[in-house]
Amino acid sequence: MNYNVTMVCAEVKPLCKKGGVADVVTDLSKALNDAGSTVNVITYMNKDLNEGLPLNCLQSAGTVSVALNGGTEKFIVWKVDASGPHTVYVLENDTYANRTDDVYPAARADPQKYGRKYAAFSKAAAELILTRDEFREGKSVVHCHDYQAALTAACLKTDPRYDALRENRPAVVQTVHNLGYGPRCDAFQGVYDAAVLDFVGLASLFHINALEYFGKANFLKGGVVFADATNCVSERYAEEVTQPHFGGGLEGVMVKAQNEGKLFGITNGIDTSYVHFRPDGGVSLPYGRGYRVSDAKAANRRHLNDLLRQHQYKLLDSDKQTIGVVARLSHQKFDVLLAEQGAYMRQILEMGVNVLLNAENGDKTDPLHRIVEDLDGRYKNLIWLNKERPLRDSRGERLGFDAMAQLNFASSDFLLNPAVYEPCGLTQLIAMMFGTIPIVSATGGLRNTVIEHSAAHKKGNGFFIAPNTPDEMVRTVRRALHVAHPQGPHRKIITANCMGANHGWQTRLASYGELYDTALRNARA
Repeated sequence: MNYNVTMVCAEVKPLCKKGGVADVVTDLSKALNDAGSTVNVITYMNKDLNEGLPLNCLQSAGTVSVALNGGTEKFIVWKVDASGPHTVYVLENDTYANRTDDVYPAARADPQKYGRKYAAFSKAAAELILTRDEFREGKSVVHCHDYQAALTAACLKTDPRYDALRENRPAVVQTVHNLGYGPRCDAFQGVYDAAVLDFVGLASLFHINALEYFGKANFLKGGVVFADATNCVSERYAEEVTQPHFGGGLEGVMVKAQNEGKLFGITNGIDTSYVHFRPDGGVSLPYGRGYRVSDAKAANRRHLNDLLRQHQYKLLDSDKQTIGVVARLSHQKFDVLLAEQGAYMRQILEMGVNVLLNAENGDKTDPLHRIVEDLDGRYKNLIWLNKERPLRDSRGERLGFDAMAQLNFASSDFLLNPAVYEPCGLTQLIAMMFGTIPIVSATGGLRNTVIEHSAAHKKGNGFFIAPNTPDEMVRTVRRALHVAHPQGPHRKIITANCMGANHGWQTRLASYGELYDTALRNARA
């Protein structure tokens, strides 16, 4: 592979991680780099990134100036040292990319302010690409992630300097990580007042065939329309987004991309070294050859109980099977699990199991938060790990989300994810590396990565909740606990199938080669 890839995104590890986008950008970049491609990442300064910067890691890389709001704004360009095998460029501006604003808007933030921030970032990223040779050499691909970077495609394609590059034009790929669910999903697509297009110099694109969307400007729609190819984060999700509800109001745009041969689905991979990463306070026993899964899980439950005891949490009952839940406390993830004010969750808790829950959303007034809080007070077998009472390692340092999730995967027998929709999902991929059996809804990337267990073919690695209703969820959990009982004949087969699957990014690179080649042909035709 010899592509010259520029990732344009809101988050990248280890500088800023708020969700799965950071994992995808970072780990895909590493895999591409290892396979012989050159990878650069362009992101923007924000509070989270500033707090994650190592000391003395910023190197000045000049400035870029862009036309915004009838004037000119200068962005400082920082090159980040020690950010990994790929080079990270951070764009900083006192107004639109500063060190005090959150990477994503908080609940009460002005959405139009963030629309201007993302528009300004996209235009500055396009300017950097157009004015620096290193981003345009060879088989160059600009790979934009989600709506925060989606205007980059329009800013490039409408700039006369882009057309002047002719056969050296970089291709533009737009990755859709999450379109939302239902007839309108503004929060997932970057939908803002139309005035933002005038602010960024794209007012001429406010029409139905470009960025107009129910009287507003839709950034992600523009990314798909102007990209040379669009990628969804699983094969199944690429099919689903062409349908109502899964398309979030953009199903027509996705169908058009599909008909033009520009719509791809590539299931996300994971960094397979994750399971071997042992932060102080994290997993106490490795998983792999030479260790029985049952022994490893028993050791890790003891280790987790030691941590829970130190921090005055309830403890796991070592005689009970453990069901893990690792997810944002959102309607996407919890509407089925917490249906009817938690009535179905209560049925699961009364099956004689531990439920180990890593879930929060930072909003104590959210009804979902209140339901979990109520359940936590009622059931001693529900262990809710949250930011209010963080676990700390032996040095007194707080364990981050990844380390906490790893403890859950390592200690749980099952992973439960009855998501309403799931574009890809990374938790089931990581959990299976620990021999943790997924119980999941049959949607999106879950459908691509989990195989229903069958005593006949013995190839399954999990259980599907189908149809994805609260009643069926309870039935499927009960069935999984019975079929995959630790003393039963199927448990070892299922866990071996989980651990035997290879979901490393290296297995996805051929598909990314096809995606990038298609985009390059379209861009340079």
